[in-house]
Amino acid sequence: MCGYTQDNGEVYAARNGFSYGWNFNHTDGMRDRGTLADQLLDTLAHFHSGGKWEIAVPNGTHDVKVSIGDTSHTSSHTINVEGVNYWNNIFLNTYQFQQMTKTVTVNDGKITIDQGTMGNDMTHINYLEIDAVGTVPSCTVPVPVPTPTPSSSASASSTPTPTPTPSASRSATPTPTPSASKAPTPTPTPSPSLSANPFFPEIKVDFQLAGAPMVCGYLQDYGETYAFRNGKSYGWNFDHTDVTRDRNMSSNQLIDTLVYFKSGGKWEIEVANGVHQVNAVIGDAGFSSSHTLNVEGVNFWNNTYLGASEFVQATKLVTVNDGRLTLDAGTAPDKSTRLDYLVIDQDALGDNCVNPIITPTPSATPRPPTPVPSLSPTRLPTPGASITPTPEPTETAPPVERSRTVRINYQLAGSRTVCGYKPDYGESYGPRHHAEYGWNFSHEDVTRDREVRNEQRLDTLSHFHAGGVWELKIRKGLHEVTISIGDASFESDYTLNVEGVNFWDNIHLQADEFRQVTRQVQVNDGRLTLDQGTAYDKATRINYLTVNADGPPAGCDKPEPTPTPKPQPAEDGNGGGGGGTTGGAGGKLGARPYGLSGLVRVFGSRCSDKSNNARTWYPSAGGRGKYGYVYYHSKLARKVGGKVLGTLQRRHRTGAVDYGVWGYSCRIKRGGTSWSVHSWGVAIDTNTSLNPWQATRWNGRGSNGRQYGRMYPKIWLHNNFYWGINFRDPMHFQYVSGY
Repeated sequence: MCGYTQDNGEVYAARNGFSYGWNFNHTDGMRDRGTLADQLLDTLAHFHSGGKWEIAVPNGTHDVKVSIGDTSHTSSHTINVEGVNYWNNIFLNTYQFQQMTKTVTVNDGKITIDQGTMGNDMTHINYLEIDAVGTVPSCTVPVPVPTPTPSSSASASSTPTPTPTPSASRSATPTPTPSASKAPTPTPTPSPSLSANPFFPEIKVDFQLAGAPMVCGYLQDYGETYAFRNGKSYGWNFDHTDVTRDRNMSSNQLIDTLVYFKSGGKWEIEVANGVHQVNAVIGDAGFSSSHTLNVEGVNFWNNTYLGASEFVQATKLVTVNDGRLTLDAGTAPDKSTRLDYLVIDQDALGDNCVNPIITPTPSATPRPPTPVPSLSPTRLPTPGASITPTPEPTETAPPVERSRTVRINYQLAGSRTVCGYKPDYGESYGPRHHAEYGWNFSHEDVTRDREVRNEQRLDTLSHFHAGGVWELKIRKGLHEVTISIGDASFESDYTLNVEGVNFWDNIHLQADEFRQVTRQVQVNDGRLTLDQGTAYDKATRINYLTVNADGPPAGCDKPEPTPTPKPQPAEDGNGGGGGGTTGGAGGKLGARPYGLSGLVRVFGSRCSDKSNNARTWYPSAGGRGKYGYVYYHSKLARKVGGKVLGTLQRRHRTGAVDYGVWGYSCRIKRGGTSWSVHSWGVAIDTNTSLNPWQATRWNGRGSNGRQYGRMYPKIWLHNNFYWGINFRDPMHFQYVSGY
């Protein structure tokens, strides 16, 4: 592949001007499917169990882009790059691809990629780009077409002798010739309905602000309505020129520019009817948002949250029947989805772009920048003087108030403060720290400092009590508000409204999972108001808030001193054991661990004495409607006996438990080769007769015949257990994830 260094699955060594390769031989896991014209997606490597791939690079930060997927086989994928998780056990169908770019830090001179604890040959990686800027230059030589040889996906593919094809530049309307198309291998043969036409011309579109630097090989879309331009017919169903952006924050112009989707907005381009391969990229170099994108009715992303400077790329096949490829954001909020660029029917020949970034010529007529409203005091007219009416602004909303920036960090009193942020210790509303803010009643008992993360803003939080409202005194007008939610140690369900504008509605976040959203809200009463609606007590956890903030606070480059924190209140989920529970002296239980290493660190060796040193007299453990003992690790006594069963008893819902209920078992995973979580005594199987292994839905019928829905699983989830329904085992609840 022109511009790419080839990896054939060999062990780490110096080759092709670099040092790279695998920790053990992976040549038997390499594939060339022979089904797509795009060679980058048509080839792949399987990760063997325990497999790691490395490449020597200088120490420091690097932007790493990874692509996963397979044209011929479905699979679940996990990718970690230098310990940074890209995907965690996500399932992709055939012809479904995802690309993601993140920044990682290298301290040992090597970028390391692994698939965690995934099984053999699960993750399929297509290609990798490190610190790539723009497109690959001067790739005018076609990809050699190999002579097809029979092979199967289960065996190693022999390396064919490449047969070079004549060098030729791509014509506007290519004529199919045997030398121009990739000869497919006999196995597998995709059905015609699943294959993109390899002779459709490549179309590339960059969405950008008019007048911004252009990218070689890309059509420019400035948000104008559908019309014929630049040799193609394309554009929007109504004007989007006011929502194009050039952030000037990234050296890669393709992701530095973008367009928002307005509510009801649709973008179309004229193409031939048939199946097309579409590659789309979303994200914003300057702001976080949640993204939804459909292409010809095929969903690419559904309310996917991305932080600032976080980008995601996906490639899928879509069918066009009306001569137009159509993109929309569904019912997503106005200006929520941000689209960077689009590639249709990508050509493996690449671009002949020596200088990929083109600066517009002076003769071009760029779109003038949106005028910034003056923030100077309004001058009152002289009494009796005539007043000239002020013309209506071009924007549909009033300008955002920028005269005052406020940053609030919610934290435990006595914990380390964050530079540039005013602390909120859960106190009632009143004047403090040169501002006026606080709660409608005291929340001092639900502030936390987890002491888990180095990032103090995410390590601290405040729960919302039921009926809790937080307010900040601020001028009337439109304000830009950024809020972060999450908990470094416990999972929960989150709902948050700001001035009646919903930021999140009952979304579930795992421990150490966070979300951040920036939205504009209108303040009419001089107070910015936050609430969690009708969510249950202590459900929503807020980390920090900023109002009208442009970037991080200035002058905050020195670490703050760390004071001695006050003792924290007992956390939900760490209470005492319930009746009928014995053996609960296993020590304090912290956040749910991740992966095999975390499991061993928290719970010790498998099949040990502590693994079954606690038991609870549990309903339906001795038969349907009959009590019996369930055994598990001593550290979980307060969770299982005190919280899960205790909640059922308080609600008089023990009838929701059905036969059978199982705990500790020293055994191998069903259908696998690794040790089961039950071997550590940190998993409970319940209601097993109605929720068998491989089922995809929860049957909530209890032992008394009543239907309880998901009430019972929600109690487990509220106590930070991970639900096996995520891997087709709905009976299973375990106190570990990632294993």
